[in-house]
Order: sequence, then C-alpha cells, then structure tokens
Amino acid sequence: MRKLIINSATLLSLLLCTGITTICGQQKLFFHDNEKIFTATEIKQVDSVLRNYHQKTGNHVLVLTTDTLDGLGPEEYAIRFARQQPLSNTQNQKGFIFLMSRKNQLLYLVASDPLKALVSREKLMEIINEGIPALKEKRTAEGLVQICKKAMECLNKL
Repeated sequence: MRKLIINSATLLSLLLCTGITTICGQQKLFFHDNEKIFTATEIKQVDSVLRNYHQKTGNHVLVLTTDTLDGLGPEEYAIRFARQQPLSNTQNQKGFIFLMSRKNQLLYLVASDPLKALVSREKLMEIINEGIPALKEKRTAEGLVQICKKAMECLNKL
C-alpha cells in the first residue's frame, strides 16, 4: 500500500510538472509592454497575432515598450531584449524588433542579423511610417498593429 502511495505521488508530481511546463511554454510573449501603454486586452490581441505569425512562418516580430534604455543605444537595447526571449535561436531567425518609448519619444525598428544586409534603413522607416498617423491621433494600438502588419509583409517578401 505504501509503495502505491509513493508511485501515485510521483505520478501526480510528474503530471503537475508537465502541466506547468505546458502553461509556461504558452507564455512566450512577443509583446512586452514594460511602459504600461496598452490594456491587457490589447496586449493579448497583438501578442496573439504575433505568436500566430511566428508559428506559421518561423519569422518573428517582437514588440517592446520601455521607459528606459539602461544607458544603451536603441538598437543595442532591442537586440539585447530579443536575445533574452525564449524563442528558439532568435539570432538566426528572420525578424524585427520594434522598440517604443513614450518617455523617450522613441520609435525604433531593428532587423535581426540575417536581415541586416537585406533591409535598408529606408525600408525600416517605411514600415514605421505605416503606423505614424494613428499614433499621432493617440490610437496607439491601431498604429502598433499597422506597423506589425507592414513588418510581416516585408518579411514575407524576403
């Protein structure tokens, strides 16, 4: 009887660990709102679009809002952020990191290493400019979605 209890406890522990791993595995956010600009609903919706895109294509668009760059330049900060993400081998995937800071009045788009030679600075500005009208009108979530969709279009063409 005692052996059965131990085996049951071991099985229960294993099931709980597996469940926790599965739940944590689903929490890979592509949208990090550290500056608290967006509502929880907006974050969930945008993150879902970005996650689905990654699952379908293997490419990524990561979004980060922040009120500090920790003394780094925007590109260095964005790349450091991307490398800390739980995406498999982010450095070798095609993607963009979009950095947004109201406090620093900054919009910055960085291409991942495999794209740097393929995407000009003008193209990066074109992608950002897609959402500028909505951002100026304080329709922040709409502007962000427009930028992300334009980035995805660009990735699909490469």
